[in-house]
Amino acid sequence: MLTLRSSLVLLACSFIAGQSSGQPQEARQLVEQGLKLLRAEDYDNATKSYDEAIRLDPDNAYAYYGRGYAWSHKSDFDKAMKDLHKAISIDPNYAPAISARGSVFLKSGKFYDAIISFNSAIRLNPNDSAAYNGGGCAWLQLGDCDKAIAECTIAIKT
Repeated sequence: MLTLRSSLVLLACSFIAGQSSGQPQEARQLVEQGLKLLRAEDYDNATKSYDEAIRLDPDNAYAYYGRGYAWSHKSDFDKAMKDLHKAISIDPNYAPAISARGSVFLKSGKFYDAIISFNSAIRLNPNDSAAYNGGGCAWLQLGDCDKAIAECTIAIKT
């Protein structure tokens, strides 16, 4: 499963990579503020920051991803999934959002869906150790220890 630290690193890297895109400046600042609030585990204010970023830039995949991440840590998996699906619909190759979707499936007990999401994220980013780890957790929940060990071994090596 994605740890708080690895998820925030993915979000930060994704955000930095997207700064050269056409995002409006104020929306970028709000996404950055949301990221800082996520790091502080202030999920309520992070969602508010992302709400405003989305209002200013409704096609901002980073804002939807960040808000989805915050919702998942508030255990509101329906809202998290809705935002993560939106982020992925905006950018179908956004591996961190796909991996985060896998984590929400995992937390929701939808283990096969989690595996599918984690594998999709790995196809886009073969070095995503958190996705391998999440897949391992899902396989373990399904009782397939061999696959769980194989995934977790790759996670350790990446």
